[in-house]
Amino acid sequence: PAWLAVGQAVFKANCVSCHGANGQGDIGPNLTDDHWKNVTAIEDIARVISDGAGNGSMPAWRNRLSHVNQVVLTAAYVASLRGSNPANPRAPEGVAIAAWNGDGE
Repeated sequence: PAWLAVGQAVFKANCVSCHGANGQGDIGPNLTDDHWKNVTAIEDIARVISDGAGNGSMPAWRNRLSHVNQVVLTAAYVASLRGSNPANPRAPEGVAIAAWNGDGE
């Protein structure tokens, strides 16, 4: 939980303007549902944070965040948002993907 809080702090400082305070999506996609763009497995979240996606619509953060700490911990926090129920979520975008642990839970 303490490490997840670090990822949450980085998310709150850098990601809420596009993804909303609770990951519900604003100008960026909703991170709380089962539909994802540019992500098919949990490992892809860190890659998208680091390298960006969508021809720049999701900026690359690799030069602004420390990979070992901030990118990975933010990716873990983002993964933890899946399945939460924020108010006023943005409609699903992308492709529905399997649960992170592969067993539907």
